[in-house]
Amino acid sequence: KVKKPHFAHKTTQECSGETYLHKLGKKIFFETYQQCLNEGSPFLVNLKFSKRCRKYKGMILKYCDLGHSNKDFDLTQYFTEILVEKRDGEFIPDLLLKRKDQPEETIYIEIAVTHFLSSKKEESGRRIIEIPIETEEDIQKIKSARLTPEDALFLGFNQTTQVVLDHEC
Repeated sequence: KVKKPHFAHKTTQECSGETYLHKLGKKIFFETYQQCLNEGSPFLVNLKFSKRCRKYKGMILKYCDLGHSNKDFDLTQYFTEILVEKRDGEFIPDLLLKRKDQPEETIYIEIAVTHFLSSKKEESGRRIIEIPIETEEDIQKIKSARLTPEDALFLGFNQTTQVVLDHEC
């Protein structure tokens, strides 16, 4: 008579707080990456670099901007271990890629559905790939085993400027 009927969990149950899409994104990334490792096939990330020419810097006192170039990197060549929600210092990424020969070298994989990176994690200096997922169709970008800047946010990766050779100016 005092409370309206409402849904409540049994006291022994726990909510994970994760949506269906978040769980699906983690599961598909893990399975796709593990399959790439098992089959020796690549899991590529495509990083963008700005190109600059320094040939005429002495005359015009600045570099010439020549647009961008993209380069693919195969993560499986370096990161041969994938762990789900494994603590790494003060953080617990959704997935953790590790190098067996250099365990301090890691990449955090974050699946972003209802919320994105915390500012603390974003400013940590860690290498992070954050993959936004809005619908089940977005899962295909993970299944393709190739992530581009349009598919994900790459933080902490060296995407500095490439200086081109004088004859390319």
